[in-house]
Order: sequence, then C-alpha cells, then structure tokens
Amino acid sequence: MQKTEKLEKRERIYYKGCTLLVLLFEFLTGISAVLSVVDFIRVVFLTPQDLWVGEIGNYLYFSVTNGYSYTPIGGHIPDGLNPKTFAAVWIAVQFLTSMLPYLIFFESIRRMLCKIAEGHSPLNIAAVRDIKTAGAAMVYVAVCRGIIEQAVMGLVIYGRVIISNPISIPGLFGGLLILLFAGIYRRGCALQQDADETI
Repeated sequence: MQKTEKLEKRERIYYKGCTLLVLLFEFLTGISAVLSVVDFIRVVFLTPQDLWVGEIGNYLYFSVTNGYSYTPIGGHIPDGLNPKTFAAVWIAVQFLTSMLPYLIFFESIRRMLCKIAEGHSPLNIAAVRDIKTAGAAMVYVAVCRGIIEQAVMGLVIYGRVIISNPISIPGLFGGLLILLFAGIYRRGCALQQDADETI
C-alpha cells in the first residue's frame, strides 16, 4: 500500500510540473496577445504617414510594440497600399487566427492536467471535454489560419482573394491525433468506471 501511495505522489508531482510548463507557455502567449491589442489600438490612432511598412525581399515588415512580418502572396506590393489599414488588419488577423486559439489550446491542456492531478486515477471523465477543445483549437489553427490570413490580406493588399496552400498538414495531423486521443481516453474512462462499479 505504501508503494502505491508513493507512485501516486510521483504522478501528481509530474502532472503539476507539466501544468507549470503549460502555464508558462500560456502566460507568454497571453503577453503576446495583450501586446497585439495594444498595437492594434496604437495603429488605429496613427495616421498612415506615421506608420512605416517596408518591403524587404518577399517580406513586409512593420513595428509598433511587437515586430511583425508578412509574406505576401501574389507578387509585388502595390504602391497605393495603405500602411495603416494593412497593419491594423494584419494584427487583428494574427490575434484571431493564432494567438486566441493558442490561448484556448494551452488553457484546455492546463485544465485537463489539473483535473487529472486532482483525481485518484489518470482517467478522469471531466478531462475529456478539455482534450477535445485543445484538439479543435489545433485543427482550427491548421485549417482556418492560412485560409483567413491569405483571403483577408489578399483583399487588403491586392483587392482580391488569393489563396495558395493554406492548410498546415502537420498541424492538422496533430489536432486530429488529439481528437482521436480524446475518444480513446473517454473509452478508457468508461471502462475504468465499469471496473470501479464492479469492485
């Protein structure tokens, strides 16, 4: 019995360590998200002449609080590009398609680890929803980020939707694996519950 208690204690320490690591990533992503909101507000109050957007090679660069770069699709940047519109839209797109979903992902993983650490077994049915949310966030980033980013920025820069290879296959595969794991984990929880009831 004493050996089992030590094993459980070790497992709890492990889950808490993983939770702290995820919390660090969530904190750093949150800081980036806050700085993006600050940048968006600052850009809104700037005049187009006050904001520099530079084209270096195939990249567009600008800086407010964070430094930003964008690889445009469709060729040369038109001379009439409004830097204020470009910067504001790019910051908003990055916030909605990247930072916010990653915040949701890290928060879901953190909640899952907390629920597992609080239970008597690694199989906790309450954690299934958090695993599904994390997987859905990854799928959203992999599929929607590129499509929204390319479509919206194509409209802003060229006045038309330009989409080219927007889906991240590794990201999509990772998100689907997490969703698959959620189904397996849920089944494991059901089997654990049946075993507990039998005992």
